[in-house]
Amino acid sequence: MPSFRSRILNVLLKQTVKKQLTKAAEIADVRERVESRAARYTPPKSVMIEKEQGAPVPAEWVKRRDGKSVGTLLYLHGGGYQFGSPVSHRPLTTYLARRLPAQTFVPDYRLAPEHKFPCGLDDAIASYDWLIDRGIDPSEIVVAGDSAGGGLTMALLLALRDRERPLPAAAALLSPYTDVAATGASLELNEKTCAMFTADLIKNVGDAYHGEYDAKHPLVSPVYADPTGLPPLLIHASSHECLLDDATRVATRAERAGVDVTLKLWEGMPHVWHIFNAYVPESRQACEEVTAFLRSELTAGDVLHQAPVAEPESFETHAAKIA
Repeated sequence: MPSFRSRILNVLLKQTVKKQLTKAAEIADVRERVESRAARYTPPKSVMIEKEQGAPVPAEWVKRRDGKSVGTLLYLHGGGYQFGSPVSHRPLTTYLARRLPAQTFVPDYRLAPEHKFPCGLDDAIASYDWLIDRGIDPSEIVVAGDSAGGGLTMALLLALRDRERPLPAAAALLSPYTDVAATGASLELNEKTCAMFTADLIKNVGDAYHGEYDAKHPLVSPVYADPTGLPPLLIHASSHECLLDDATRVATRAERAGVDVTLKLWEGMPHVWHIFNAYVPESRQACEEVTAFLRSELTAGDVLHQAPVAEPESFETHAAKIA
């Protein structure tokens, strides 16, 4: 049964975020609200955030202050391809960077509707290639993304494979948005239980992103792609969210294609509940599962054989430190 904190979170999100997103609003206003809230977040003292000036895409690094980061995480943030930034996702990237542990590179990729597909994907590819060009071995890189960033993560893997580029060690998709064509049955079935979205909202977001390309183009909507040859995948989704089928269908196709894929469905959680790791027990549990998976894949490549990873604190201790 979902925790009391997660149930309260669902109510709050329905009363605030869901209502705001369903109202007709200029994208500039949505972005301003998201970024103004994000600016209130204070990162843990154990991590540092550095702007990267030399990358082909504006980006930031999130690293442990003790210098014990091993391996590299390329993180692609969510936001429906229209909003969100490295700043808005710091509650998640700082957690992953600290606990994986890995230096975490978060590109500020271009957003729709000003920059439709394939701009975001081009930026993701350029970011990955830049990491490789800096001398980082692909086996020392893992990729993760939430929502649209999860879809972008899948598209990145597919594009790298099709270009015969070296693939990263593994990838994690958190409540991924993989069907811009909006054909999943869960859009309608979970509309009332989803704490953040409606079916119409998802359809409108997709229309703003795909532009002149077919919404079912495999790099626009990776749910329609052949995932043969991709690295190990971990996919998280909530049983109550509108985008549930975006996750389950990708997992099914990956399994049938022989990809090492793990699908974990969480009961009653909101979309990308991982970002609430400071306050909701299930959020922290999910983040720990993500870091354990990515760490194990890096370990398989002998990257983290000496990486110091502390035992997790109790939830109460963790929450008290951040609060």
